[in-house]
Amino acid sequence: MGTKPYIVRGRSKTLGFARVSLATFWTKAMDVPGNLTKHIEMAFAAEEAGAQICAFPELGISGYNCKQAFRDRMIQVASLEALRTFCVRTSSSRTVFVVGLPLALEKIFNVAVFVSHGKVIAIMPKSYLAARGEWQEGDYFSAAKELSQTEIKLDWQEEMVPIGTDIRVQVLDENEQPQFVTAAEICEDGWQSNSPGDRHAHNGAHVIANLSASNWILGKDSWRRVTFPASSGRQKSVYLYATGADSTSSVVWDQHCMIIEDGAILGETKRWTVPQKDPPELLVRDVDIDKLIHDRQADGGWNAAAEANRHPYRDVVTHARGYVPNAKDFRRPLTRLPFVPADPAAMKRVGEELFNALTQGLLGRAIHVTGSIERPLDGYMGLSGGLDSALAFILCCVGYDRAGWSRTHMYAVRMPGPGSSKHTQNDSLRLAEAMGASIETVDITEMAATDLRATGHEPCWDCEKCENAQARVRTLVLKTFGFNWGTGDMDEGAKGWCTEGGDQSSMWHVIANMPKTLVRFLVLYFIEYLATPEERKSLRSILRTVISPELRKRKPGQKAQASEDKMGPYDLTGFFLYHILRTGGEPERIAFLAEVAFGRAERSVKDAIYDRRMILRWLRDFYVKFNWSQFKRQTAPDSSLTGSIGLGQHDKLRWPTDGSSVVWSNECDRLIAELGTA
Repeated sequence: MGTKPYIVRGRSKTLGFARVSLATFWTKAMDVPGNLTKHIEMAFAAEEAGAQICAFPELGISGYNCKQAFRDRMIQVASLEALRTFCVRTSSSRTVFVVGLPLALEKIFNVAVFVSHGKVIAIMPKSYLAARGEWQEGDYFSAAKELSQTEIKLDWQEEMVPIGTDIRVQVLDENEQPQFVTAAEICEDGWQSNSPGDRHAHNGAHVIANLSASNWILGKDSWRRVTFPASSGRQKSVYLYATGADSTSSVVWDQHCMIIEDGAILGETKRWTVPQKDPPELLVRDVDIDKLIHDRQADGGWNAAAEANRHPYRDVVTHARGYVPNAKDFRRPLTRLPFVPADPAAMKRVGEELFNALTQGLLGRAIHVTGSIERPLDGYMGLSGGLDSALAFILCCVGYDRAGWSRTHMYAVRMPGPGSSKHTQNDSLRLAEAMGASIETVDITEMAATDLRATGHEPCWDCEKCENAQARVRTLVLKTFGFNWGTGDMDEGAKGWCTEGGDQSSMWHVIANMPKTLVRFLVLYFIEYLATPEERKSLRSILRTVISPELRKRKPGQKAQASEDKMGPYDLTGFFLYHILRTGGEPERIAFLAEVAFGRAERSVKDAIYDRRMILRWLRDFYVKFNWSQFKRQTAPDSSLTGSIGLGQHDKLRWPTDGSSVVWSNECDRLIAELGTA
């Protein structure tokens, strides 16, 4: 016992994921043989499902409602013999099991028993007994603090077994590679502040198993959905809340089990099962251990709390099957659009929150500039007829409404150039008129041509120098007018799809922390809940338009510039942005997740399908452009942070402005080479 060497995980086939499970079923008080049969059945199911760990309900071996029979010697012996049988029957399993039973020492304890490869490897007793209302656990059990032993001897095992609440189980795979660290608490423990689970997490456990016997009372399911996700989020843990159903002599049971990761419920079991009719249920999910580790490393507050909650722990090392994620059997929610609410019903709530937050940010800057809310700010924005400027303009107008300012103080500046189309110019005009804003029109063709000729370049309107000249002239016009609201989004900031000193520059970036997928979502929200008929008409036309910088003059029959031809598909870019910056995952992991998200069978018919080669191509492009363009991002103006990821100059990301992308591009090249030439 004692502290074991910490094994550092390098490149891993797990990609940072683990497979966890819990089992729920009806038990019967004192029917130890019947309860054991269900445990063994579900243990085999967990093994077949490839689970690395499986948690069972509290006191599942004996049944929860044995009451005074917990003191009966026959129940105590039968429970212990059932544990021995469970060990024998699961000896060839590569899953770690956590089972609940009464354990009679000098006192009786309600315990969670870790079983691995047919052996009991650790026992963790309940710390806080339920002794109120319908519960009288204090009449039968003693709390963990009354335990006098640190080890016990089971008559069928040679090894001593550690017992206590100061144990963590390190799970390795067959190749000695670390998978996760786990520990347990029991039912009431999880409802209390400074719970054993909190302490376990602060001392290195990633997976907390809560063996529970939670009865139903009106509203308790909602209470659980608040309490245990909050525990998981606070702990930065995976939380296995495993409960069952037992005697209904005084209470009823709804069998509400959950697998929770970092505050998010990944899965729940069916509630209100019928005894002797509905079969036991195994809930299996793939959980993201690397994300938990990343967040713990990055959170100084969490680490300070962990230091304050540091306790001496004993380490038990065991082995489980290695987990290799499979795109065809990946058991966790995964969306193609991580920045956009997956539930359509959330559109109103999320849209309203974002509108309030973004307008709050821009009004804070506007009132700072004027010095008083009584003095409206004359704000100028380049309105191109594209999606980004449309949303940024809408937000400014709504913000001015909140301040009580007339929208005539918001100026839509239309700046057609050599590559501008009549369609987008008409859209920008219709939107500005529908919003009731002031309108200025400045053709920038001659200004850009003059600048180009001054540098010795004859305008061709088909090269990068001509593009940059137009972008910078537009910014000059806006800043000459007055206070300039910027329109660049997060995708453009991440990959440098902007001109330094041009559209990269403004006096406040309205939507700099919003990827294109979220921009589209917010425009749709405005159309659905806030827009007038005329505003809807112009915005729907903008939504249908191919996104283009319109900086190159088109020849007859030539296709217009499309931003996605150079930037990559916006849904992929947003996906990369989220998963790279949110979890720090390596390219192989990001590519795997993208394969799952963009290749799911249940995708909508209209959704694009990207194969692994295309995903890796654009992933490589992302890494190269992201690292190259940091100097642009870090000299961009202020903007409002709207989520867990921010790319503004003063937001959460601190990244070198002159760093190399070689380790990422080399890895992408290796993964592409593995695909061969087919």
